[in-house]
Formats: sequence, structure tokens, C-alpha cells
Amino acid sequence: MYAVATRTFLTNYPLFLIAALALAAVGAFGFDVSGGASVVVYGLIALYSHRMVILNESYGWNGKPNLPPGERMPAWAFLWRYGLFFLTLIMLVVAVFFKLLPNSTPDELKRIAALYFSMLIVSPFYAVFLTLLGTTLPAAAVGGDKSFRRALYRGRKRFFAT
Repeated sequence: MYAVATRTFLTNYPLFLIAALALAAVGAFGFDVSGGASVVVYGLIALYSHRMVILNESYGWNGKPNLPPGERMPAWAFLWRYGLFFLTLIMLVVAVFFKLLPNSTPDELKRIAALYFSMLIVSPFYAVFLTLLGTTLPAAAVGGDKSFRRALYRGRKRFFAT
């Protein structure tokens, strides 16, 4: 797995470099990149990365995959699932965060501690959730069977191996 990841990165580092420089440039101009824009950029990086690894594609400096004529990058199919998983995680962390906070107005240290503990509590459950349904992301990236039912079947079948 590390060999595939290393080969993919070395072959496609221009794409990752362009994404990193774009985010750095936006930050250098004084815009905040910690919000929704960065989630979309990270989602696109995840989409391209899944395709690179699974289909052994190379994008080079232009970032364009070599798709057959008439075929389009399945960005929407991937990104809405990615967004759904992201929002699920955020909602779980926020719900636990507010449950951990005392009723009085907390100081900054209590808020930071509650946030970290929320992530620690939610992470194991979310890992199980991704193990069961996470294969829908690579499937969507390559135009395969994107259904959650099929992803659940794959996840249950390979749960302990994962």
C-alpha cells in the first residue's frame, strides 16, 4: 500500500503542489480558507487521489485525467457523498461537544477540552461507519457501483479485514 501511495504521489506531485499553492495563495491574500472552500478542495484532492490509485492514472501539471471521449469526471457523484460523510461527522462532533459543555458559560480552555474529547469519543464510531459505508467514495470516483446498499455489502464482507 505504501509503495502504491508513494508511486502515485511521485507521479502526480504537480497536482498536489498546485492545490497546496492555491490554498497558500488564497491565505496569503487574507482570505480564510478554513471553511467550505477548503472542504471542497480537499474533496477534489480525495477524488483525484482515489482515481489515481485505483485506475493508475496520471494527471501531471494540467490536472486533467485522460478520459475517453464523451466521459466526464464523476465529480458530483463523489463530492455529494463526501459532503454527506463530512456533515455527518461534524454533526456528531457538535452534538457530543454541546453535551460535554457545562451549562454555565465556559472559558476557552473548557471549550477546547470539550472539542478534543468530542473528537475522541466520536472517532471510533465514525471509523466503524466509514468501514461499513466508505467504499462508496472510491466507487463513485471511478464510476463504479455507488449505491450505499452495495457499499454496506462490501463493508460488512470486509469489516474485520479493514
